[in-house]
Amino acid sequence: VAEWRKHYDKIWRVAQLSSDTYMSVGCDSLINIWNDQTLENERNRLKQVHTTTMNKTRINNFIYRKNYKDAVKLCLALDEPHKLFSLLLSKPLCEFDFEEIVLSLQHTELSTLLTLLMEYNTNTKYSHLCQTLLHIIYSQFKMSDVLRLQINRTLVNEKNNVVDLNTPEILLSNKKQNFAQMNSACIAYSTRHLKRVDDLLLKIELLSTM
Repeated sequence: VAEWRKHYDKIWRVAQLSSDTYMSVGCDSLINIWNDQTLENERNRLKQVHTTTMNKTRINNFIYRKNYKDAVKLCLALDEPHKLFSLLLSKPLCEFDFEEIVLSLQHTELSTLLTLLMEYNTNTKYSHLCQTLLHIIYSQFKMSDVLRLQINRTLVNEKNNVVDLNTPEILLSNKKQNFAQMNSACIAYSTRHLKRVDDLLLKIELLSTM
């Protein structure tokens, strides 16, 4: 049940002006006209549910036909990052032509992808995939073009109005972040991932020599 507070004192009377329009008069000397949009909101909700279901079906159809390029583009357009990364991790990376997929993206799609890659690179589970796609973006596009891409959702942390670019956790707070800050955080997390891999390789080497 939704609630709207438009009166600041007791309400004298509520009168129905038409089938879906009401008027309220209160002790605060305010007269409010209300329009009941319950049915319209419910129709819009059902329409949205139907559209979402149809689009998810389209994604699944693209995947079934192994049309991964259009599946990725639709995931980006619908802001379905979990679906996108689930798709890309569901098969060996060699099955995807990542270069073709990245080069086929429009400007806004590439912006969305870059944002997601830098965000998901914070998670070890997705780091290898993110590093692969980031390498393609940085190697196939001029840096001047990459810098023009709009970063959509990433946030930056500040302490005493000073941004510490060496701290990966700058991704986790409520301040908007530009590309330089975002890229710095990406480098910091990538360094963490590489150090973890180096440590694992060192342990394997030690075990093999015992």
